[in-house]
Amino acid sequence: NLQLNGATGTITNAVTFLNTGTLTLGASGGTQTYTAGFTATAPSATTLNGIINTAAGAVSIGGATQTITLGSATTIQTYSGSGSGANITISGPIQGTAANTQNLNLYSKAGVISLTGAIGSTTALGTVTLGDTSQTGAISASGAITATAVSIPAAAYNLSLTGNGSTITNAVTFLNTGTLTLGASGGTQTYTAGF
Repeated sequence: NLQLNGATGTITNAVTFLNTGTLTLGASGGTQTYTAGFTATAPSATTLNGIINTAAGAVSIGGATQTITLGSATTIQTYSGSGSGANITISGPIQGTAANTQNLNLYSKAGVISLTGAIGSTTALGTVTLGDTSQTGAISASGAITATAVSIPAAAYNLSLTGNGSTITNAVTFLNTGTLTLGASGGTQTYTAGF
């Protein structure tokens, strides 16, 4: 098991976490920078905290059966300043530690964001923010989303939310000006306060 709990820190080269025990990164309210990105697909489970930042490096976390837990509000951002961004790939379920409390923010600018597990799997998240106003890379989430809110900023990117069983409590406004795909054949998505 590996814990890198520093509230600050910068690692210049790309990092591959090959340990097959658990992995914990970051501290609540802190910022860790992995300038060239990192891969964490080997650990059996991963816990994230605070801001995880890269200058232009891709981030890949988890696997089909490997749970990602948000220990606190978590932001993953793969660009800095005028950079073009890089891909964010998160496989496996994402859960909070207290229902409807932890927020998840994902920003990749021109990079693609791909989420293939349930979001808010066993413990619902607070607000899930997908992209910001500089986002142009496509965003897709193929697992169910269970959260208080989902924030979709005004930007020119394509968005696909195709998970079966999603429940989002607050009203959602889809402000992206690219394409929007919702739902799956035979599936059910619930937007409790509409969209």
